[in-house]
Amino acid sequence: MESKKALVEELFTDSGPFDEERVVAVLKPLISVQRDEHILVYHREVSLKADEKILAYGLVKKLLQRQGAVQESSITGKEVVIKTGLKSGTVDPTIKKLKAIGLLAGKGNYEIPVHEVDHILKSLESRSNSNKS
Repeated sequence: MESKKALVEELFTDSGPFDEERVVAVLKPLISVQRDEHILVYHREVSLKADEKILAYGLVKKLLQRQGAVQESSITGKEVVIKTGLKSGTVDPTIKKLKAIGLLAGKGNYEIPVHEVDHILKSLESRSNSNKS
C-alpha cells in the first residue's frame, strides 16, 4: 500500500525536481526578500509586470518552504497584496489569468506547479536581461 501512495505523490503539483540554485540566480537581479516578513523588494532598475511579481513571489514561497522557513508553498490573493505591494484590484484578475494559462494551480490557495518553474524562470531571465540593455 505504501508504494502506491508514493506513486500518487509524483502527481502532486509540488513534486519533482526544483533547482533552488537556479531560482535564486534568476531572482537575485530582480528582487530581494525582507527576512522576517518575506516581503518582496523590487530592484529599482528592474520593471516587473504584475504577473511577474506574483510568479516571483510564488517562487520565493517555494524556496522558503523547501528551506523550512514556512509551512506551505501556496499563496493567497490577500497574501500577494501584502507581500508584493500590488493592489487587490490587480492581484485577483492577474491570478485568474495565471490560472487560466496553467502557471498557477489551486482555488483560494495557489501554487506554481513544479513542471512550470523552468518556463517561468526563462521568462524572468529574459526580463532581467532586457533590463540590462
